[in-house]
Amino acid sequence: MAGSSSIARVRLNVCFIVLGALSVTATVVLLGVAVFLGDLNQDEGWYLYGARLVSRGYLPYVDFASTQGPVVSYVYALAMPLVERWGLVGGRLFSALLGFICSLCAGLLAYRISKERGERPAASRLAGIIAFMLVGINVYQCYFSAIVKTYSLTALLLLLGFLALSSACKGKRCACDETSLISRCGSAGFAFLAGILIGFAGCTRTSALVVVPVVFLGMLITRIKHGRSAGAQSRAVHPGGETVTWAWFGIGATAVCCVVFMPFLLRAPGTVWFGLVEYHAGRSCDSFIYGLFLKAGSIARLAGAYFIAFAVLICCLLIRFCGLIRNGETGRARGLLLPLLWCSTLCVAIIHIAAPFPYDEYQVMIYPLFAVGTAVLAVNIVKKDELLVVLASAMFMLSVLSAMSSPLAHGWFVHDVDRIWPRVNDEPPLMKLRKVGRLLREISEPGDMLLTQDTYLAVESGLTLPKGLELGPFCYFPDWSRERAERWHVLNREMMLLLLGTSDASVSAFSEYGFAIKAPDISELSIDEQEELWKALLERYGLFRMVDDFGQARTRLGIFLKYRE
Repeated sequence: MAGSSSIARVRLNVCFIVLGALSVTATVVLLGVAVFLGDLNQDEGWYLYGARLVSRGYLPYVDFASTQGPVVSYVYALAMPLVERWGLVGGRLFSALLGFICSLCAGLLAYRISKERGERPAASRLAGIIAFMLVGINVYQCYFSAIVKTYSLTALLLLLGFLALSSACKGKRCACDETSLISRCGSAGFAFLAGILIGFAGCTRTSALVVVPVVFLGMLITRIKHGRSAGAQSRAVHPGGETVTWAWFGIGATAVCCVVFMPFLLRAPGTVWFGLVEYHAGRSCDSFIYGLFLKAGSIARLAGAYFIAFAVLICCLLIRFCGLIRNGETGRARGLLLPLLWCSTLCVAIIHIAAPFPYDEYQVMIYPLFAVGTAVLAVNIVKKDELLVVLASAMFMLSVLSAMSSPLAHGWFVHDVDRIWPRVNDEPPLMKLRKVGRLLREISEPGDMLLTQDTYLAVESGLTLPKGLELGPFCYFPDWSRERAERWHVLNREMMLLLLGTSDASVSAFSEYGFAIKAPDISELSIDEQEELWKALLERYGLFRMVDDFGQARTRLGIFLKYRE
């Protein structure tokens, strides 16, 4: 009997190892494909250009405009050697590495939460594998984790913060309620570390800051609920007092926010406030109905992008609500961490959906936490170890099939249809960017600037942008006063026309994103306004080459050379 049980455990472990190896391989392949074949995104350019400026001693908000927390610029500044050597590919490889580590951390967090809740060792391991699959074997998640944005970094910091919390919180209580002084001091240290990491996530993307009060209040409420009996016991053993993890978490998060933001707030408070708050909250919809359609569309696209995770979650909830599993069979220990995780995920998701223009890609940063919670619930409904392999195998196959059928991945190979004839991509957008970058270096003079709103061209070519163009297509605030535009390091109408008429750049390059977007409401400029800017450009620059199907949305790119005087 013991021999057959031992053989079954070995067989189970072998199956998990094979599935884990296959999942890692599939994730690496998807991230690699996303890096080299994924569509270009305009934000990649100004994120990397901002990181270049930071690596050279410039400060966001103070010396150039930024609409995200400063942490992203400083972290991606570490990738500048890769970017200087390989251009945008270097930045994407760094971002993809963060995304891969994020998948690993999601698996580890799911394992630890499942173990804390009293699941069997096999079930806990399965939770980790499923969480890794849901995050790593997903084309949508891999693409937005591979391109240079804030998502992979923010998600990684959040997961690391919750991993630290998993060591600070045990069972129903915070570990600070235990009587061991070493245990209490250790849990306080992990809580402090969790506050630091989640605080850094909020300093990377400000919507992640909502996780700080959610976790803080959750830990405080739990402490109040269980504090009386545990406090009496603790004081009887250690009259010197108690270490309070919720307070240390709050101290860590507050300290990080002060250290990160204070230097910029002291030097440019208005610029920081506008870039982090007003710029994102200032957009408005034309009507309430239009706003509802935008939100409905965002939710629908999210359901398609994360179909497997949503389907698993709905199945788990239906099984529970239909009473197919009795409450006494759902785990011996509840634990604090899973409720904190779900509340944090829900609050961040609501903030993103409630925005006037709810971009569904914003949820990429919080989805790994959602995947962790879903994986923990999934293994909870399987009570026989023999069925765990079936569940894991089914999840792997479904994840692979979902990735293969993703419309996003199809668009990397066939980007349009001309009546009944598919238009196959002649070459990946990234390769086309690299060719244009080489061309710009060849036709530019040493130390020259590049006049463009497509900032990834400056990154790829290694050229410098004129001051005020750092935000790329989002740098043009035509209705602002000159004083306000100069203070925020952007261009108004007068400054843009002056730049076009006096720039020393010998080369300019504009796609159809150029002269098209009006900030801060991100609306389209009128035809007359666009023609005025194009006329000012063409008075000093002549067309050198036109590149079709270039960059984000595959628009036309015009490369212009300055007329000889």
